Amino acid sequence: MSYSIDQIKEKLGSRLVGKYVMKKAVVEAIQKLPDDISDQVIKNVWFISSFDDAWGFVLTGNELQGKHLVFLSDELFVEAKEQIEYTVLHEIGHVILNHRNAILKPQTKQETDRQEMQADEFARKYL
Repeated sequence: MSYSIDQIKEKLGSRLVGKYVMKKAVVEAIQKLPDDISDQVIKNVWFISSFDDAWGFVLTGNELQGKHLVFLSDELFVEAKEQIEYTVLHEIGHVILNHRNAILKPQTKQETDRQEMQADEFARKYL
């Protein structure tokens, strides 16, 4: 992959919101992806977790219009590095595979299971 860690951080800019450990994990996971997929992620995804320098964070509809938001819990970042990377890549897989969220329209268990299996396969492919 042709992007350095610093280049990915710079390209994500304010779309990477969280503590250092989260930012590092996300950038390292993106670096494992082929350029065409990393470009798509960098342009269309926000990554958010809690952060040290504020108690809250507001995004407007305009900032998120046409983008994806991946929330990563603090609890993830106490896990082993392999689990962290797997989870980040799994969530990126949902974005790249155009999976829909069941919030707006309920999904069957079969639909949800299929999407989870596909996201798992995506993550394993790039680890």
